[in-house]
Amino acid sequence: MRITQSRKVPGVQVEPTPAGVGRIGLPAKNPREIARFGDRLASELDALIRLVPPAHLTASALSRWLGINRGTCQRVLLAARAAGDGVEALRRAPGVDGMDEFVKAIGARIGRRAEVDLAEAMVQDYAHLVQRAGGSHSKLVRLGMRGDTDAESADAQTASPREDALVAARREIYQASWITTGARTEANVGFQAFRPSEDAPGMVDAIHARGFIGLRRRTDGLALSSRMSALGDIANLTTLEGEKNPGKQWSALLAEFCTLPLPTVITQRENNTVNSIVLGDNAVERPVDVVLGGRGVGGQPDPRSGKISHLTAMFGLRFPARAQVYDFYLHRDLAAGARVFANALASHPRDADPVHSWFDKLAYAPRITAMGPGPIARPSPAYARMSELASWVFARTDWDPNEFEAWRIEIEYPTPGVTYAITVHPASAGAPPGSETP
Repeated sequence: MRITQSRKVPGVQVEPTPAGVGRIGLPAKNPREIARFGDRLASELDALIRLVPPAHLTASALSRWLGINRGTCQRVLLAARAAGDGVEALRRAPGVDGMDEFVKAIGARIGRRAEVDLAEAMVQDYAHLVQRAGGSHSKLVRLGMRGDTDAESADAQTASPREDALVAARREIYQASWITTGARTEANVGFQAFRPSEDAPGMVDAIHARGFIGLRRRTDGLALSSRMSALGDIANLTTLEGEKNPGKQWSALLAEFCTLPLPTVITQRENNTVNSIVLGDNAVERPVDVVLGGRGVGGQPDPRSGKISHLTAMFGLRFPARAQVYDFYLHRDLAAGARVFANALASHPRDADPVHSWFDKLAYAPRITAMGPGPIARPSPAYARMSELASWVFARTDWDPNEFEAWRIEIEYPTPGVTYAITVHPASAGAPPGSETP
């Protein structure tokens, strides 16, 4: 394909690049930046695949519809499903020539549309990135798969900061945010569990808890509030006991884990989002703990059904915390063969799909640790009652924790305003429904 130094895309400004400088400014030896480009690639392909008639969403059918090689179509379909995992998307994707052939073929089929223009710009940048990685797709993938272990191999101008430097920087953000917001916590904690729904076949149920531990506020400090978005009908959100009677809020205080006297929680609903605002928390007088919980019944499709490709749990914070702890549980039927990974987004995503927020994704993903089957027994230094909280929620909802696999994220000085996301690709959702195995 012909590589140009600048091009015009409707609604998109692409500036010419000086000689010797990569067009997209991504050093090809930096694994984190390679992964970011993979996120973009998956996003652009996913947008194109959404324009394909459902009857043509297998590799063979897409190949006949576009008049191109079946293997290229299969790799495109697989890459488009690698939401939030940029290196995996690059590994699955065709090379530059195959990608260029696919984008041109689909453009000829559906006409000039914004999605095609953006995909063409992506192919241009793909070609430059492959060149800077040594001239081959396989070399680019190998560089991306090195992860943080070779982060220092880049030159001093493009090298990624070490983890200790990142923690030190986040600590400074914590101090500055406390001054500006007038609120802080010792720890933000969260718990979420997914299982196939017993009441709504083909759907997923969820239970959750989230807490603010050691909350302190100045008299002029930011009010405590928490936002939760429903992926399906907000009417499916209930209390942990499943009650929807008048006066029952879907996300209620868990008194056993709150400081007494209990504060008042008011709820505001807007579209599919619920804002819980905590009043009278007494955090000006002394540190307090505030913990809320709830459940969602049949709130979203089971990804194994093929209606969606993955599950996502998201959490973040409005004001600074010394630590973030998040325990994630997945029913063993969903966990079998699944890929589970974490990302950090610079703002709240437009939807629950990290692949469509690749431009918000930070290079520094939080570390997620597999904790094995059953309830997590290991205590968290940030919150001694973390395991107790999960066990209590399981018992309150009559869910058996021994039917679940568990993961944990622990972050020292998480960044206010950042959304952390855990994404699950069940084994049967690795390829589009009906697609063949390459």
